[in-house]
Amino acid sequence: MRSNSTDSYQDDRAQTVIGFVIAVSTFVLIIAVLFASLGGVLTTPITNQADTTEEAAQTAQTLVVDTLSAHTTSSPTTTQLSHEKVVEFFDNDSPQLDNVTAGDNLSSRVTLVYIGPQEPPTAFGSNRTLVVGDQPPNSNVASSYTTTAVLDDRPVMVEVETWH
Repeated sequence: MRSNSTDSYQDDRAQTVIGFVIAVSTFVLIIAVLFASLGGVLTTPITNQADTTEEAAQTAQTLVVDTLSAHTTSSPTTTQLSHEKVVEFFDNDSPQLDNVTAGDNLSSRVTLVYIGPQEPPTAFGSNRTLVVGDQPPNSNVASSYTTTAVLDDRPVMVEVETWH
């Protein structure tokens, strides 16, 4: 018996569709595995310590909105920092970290960085960075949170690191 050429053509088309479905399914599975593992790669590792990212965020917000704020109201519309409050807070003789750190038995370090191209605000002295608080024991145990604000009409970045 002779085989019909159209039967062979339809068999080839069926194999093409099956191959396409397998290839697309494999591609989607690889992408799903890649995205699932990528989240764990990009997060900051917390080793042998509790994650204190929430406390770092609360401390940063307390600093920007309340402790260092140039506004006298409890709901400021901008994150304008007070020159006098910044100078007082970062004065090494009177660290006030215990008053603003969110959480008990929590150590913290606050860094204020000038991020503009001009000269830094006069509160910085001759530096571009102000720091108060101890250095974390190592970088794997500290959680951090960064926010931006304005000091003397210039942009600054407030970074808070917290750890137990």
